[in-house]
Amino acid sequence: MVGENLVKKQYITIVLILLCLTIEVIPLCNSLVSPPQAEWNRTYSQDGFGLFGYSVLQTTGDGYLVGGMKAQKDYQRGLGDFWVNETSLLVKTDSLGNWQWNKTYLNIPWISYLSQTEDNGYVFCNGGTVFTNYGLSQSNPTYFCKIDSLGNTQWNITFPFYEKSVIQTNDQGYLVLGASSYYNSELADLVKLSSVGTVELDVHYNLTKLFGYYSQFSAAIAVNSNYLICGNNDTNGLILMTNSNGNILWNRTTSFSSESNLQKGTKFLNVFETNDKGLLLFGNYKEDKWDGFILKIDATGNSEWNLTYSSESLGGYATEDLRFISVIRMGEDDYVITASRGDEYDLEQFFTMKVSGLGELEWVTGGFPSSSAVLTSDGGYAFAGIKISDSAFSWERNPNLWLAKITHDNSTSPESTSKLNKPTPDSDFLITAGIAIGAIIIVAIIVYKKGHRKK
Repeated sequence: MVGENLVKKQYITIVLILLCLTIEVIPLCNSLVSPPQAEWNRTYSQDGFGLFGYSVLQTTGDGYLVGGMKAQKDYQRGLGDFWVNETSLLVKTDSLGNWQWNKTYLNIPWISYLSQTEDNGYVFCNGGTVFTNYGLSQSNPTYFCKIDSLGNTQWNITFPFYEKSVIQTNDQGYLVLGASSYYNSELADLVKLSSVGTVELDVHYNLTKLFGYYSQFSAAIAVNSNYLICGNNDTNGLILMTNSNGNILWNRTTSFSSESNLQKGTKFLNVFETNDKGLLLFGNYKEDKWDGFILKIDATGNSEWNLTYSSESLGGYATEDLRFISVIRMGEDDYVITASRGDEYDLEQFFTMKVSGLGELEWVTGGFPSSSAVLTSDGGYAFAGIKISDSAFSWERNPNLWLAKITHDNSTSPESTSKLNKPTPDSDFLITAGIAIGAIIIVAIIVYKKGHRKK
């Protein structure tokens, strides 16, 4: 009897261990939905020129408009990536990415923001933070332009500052956040434009007096009748709320890093209002290496939760930098993030990930060297960016403008873009569960038979 009881105890112990392992394995295998796949992609090139894609939107009729830059290599400065004769570039395509028309605009180096207007025309803006490996860091006045459906200029307005972010407001106007230059952002401007380009608000901030040296703003949004601005100084992330006249209501600082250095510290990249009237901020911070983060705060700036994302946690090396490059809100409460591993300007290290409003990773995929993305009418995505042409010699390789249509990812639909709280088990999940349960049964039988033989 003692031997039989011992066998039973061993049998029960092994079954419990295997069940625990199964519980751990099954959610892990089902934690991510399948990443989207490309329906089609197009590359646009021109001999002797580099074409850069920085922004994209889906137009009426399901076509696409891509904004970026056209430039020539400056071989007199060497064999590196030096560019001259920069002009902004618009490329209009049909729903399958086939070219329809393109326009260039002199004295405007690139287009970083695009929006379609109610009359089926467009507005665009230059001067935003552009991420490539081509050293585009010069400061330029901000040029805000309205064009018709064929790209012909209707009106424009110029501001003597470097544009950091643009959003469209609920009254079809625009909120423009600017800085004195790309690197020296001591003076900041918050400008509200009407739908026809009339300046309705123009407020100046001395950030050194407000937050200390090396302070700069990076993004702004309209929150009811107020404005929320985020940025950073040499150590902290900065959050500032103003009323509709630009007067400061409150400000907060936060830090994920103990470093006191402009090249380190905590840097906010973008901010979005959430369904519960709180705010979701995305950014990067550095201790030993760069990592991305999401910070959730309430309507008065109090922290509720935060999540960090490292290269190691997303399949990279433990010592490797990971930076969020751009963040786009997709529908009500999902976010698509373009990020980079290693060198932030190395396009070959770019990848794309999607998270829910709670920071849950839904999918991650490489192969999309995108600078911008937009949710399409069928629940998929359009990505625009830069693709390097093939060449045996690096100095002969020109960047080409790149556009891709991506399928929906089953967690997004045209009607609802909220993440499913309990993903439906897919075939991989069922196979994994079946294998795990089968293994338990087989091991249990073996142990049981061995016990009987000993008897």
